[in-house]
Amino acid sequence: MASKRILKSNIHEICSKLFTECIAASFNIPKESNDNIGSLVFSISEMEKNFVKRINHIQPGMKPQAYFKDLIEKFNSQAIEIIDQIYNLH
Repeated sequence: MASKRILKSNIHEICSKLFTECIAASFNIPKESNDNIGSLVFSISEMEKNFVKRINHIQPGMKPQAYFKDLIEKFNSQAIEIIDQIYNLH
């Protein structure tokens, strides 16, 4: 199990890369679709804030190892959903 600091750093890095992909995709889509880019950027920001906050507050009654495993799986699934949304913009 990695430290909380490393986990936060990884979440920030992945969200930063997703944000960059959204901006890059915005140059390749029609101007009418910019609302989709805005909503994706907002959802990335909210996802990052939510997961970083959850790192500091372990759910009571749950073993830390199981909690962080679940947290990482949920983060990965949301990141994949956002990647699919970015891909479908084209």
